[in-house]
Amino acid sequence: MTAAIAEALCLKAYPDTPVELRPYPDTPANALAITRYKMHIISRLQLLLAATFVIAASHSTAQTSREYAVMGRSAWSGFTCSALAAQMKDAKEQERLFMFGYKQGQTFLAAIQSKKVDRKDFSEEVPIGITLLLQGPTTEFILGRIFETSQSEALKNILMTAGQMNPDDVQKLLAQGEYSKQNCRLIGGTK
Repeated sequence: MTAAIAEALCLKAYPDTPVELRPYPDTPANALAITRYKMHIISRLQLLLAATFVIAASHSTAQTSREYAVMGRSAWSGFTCSALAAQMKDAKEQERLFMFGYKQGQTFLAAIQSKKVDRKDFSEEVPIGITLLLQGPTTEFILGRIFETSQSEALKNILMTAGQMNPDDVQKLLAQGEYSKQNCRLIGGTK
């Protein structure tokens, strides 16, 4: 590369940095200028590559209306199974299922507020228990209402039978049976 070309490239890449190239191509100043230019090109390529990955990732995580509606069902199931795991005295599973329901619920409610869920998908996928609880001042408040209602529904036949309170060991057995029946272990990934 001649000194004139190197100088032109450096001035184009670094217009605010004065560069003096010597007429001899193998001088340290010319080598430094060429190295700076190459580093500039590499950094530009890295930015372009990073931007490409961000765009690709945003397209791959885009959700459909139906997928958002299913998140409402998943939130309900996560909260229900969390209540059953709590009755089984499995704190780790209870927390895993609660967090799954909570995250699904947050995404679902954000999609509802952004009008990303079609009426048809909403009526086909979202449990009636959730549809009656979508009023409230904040997302956290609404999620709390959904959690409490799903917990009550999950435990109504576990805590009591024929109007009588079940003993703790019976509650645990009933919760284990319902937990298995609802395939709670499969919700949000495996245990």
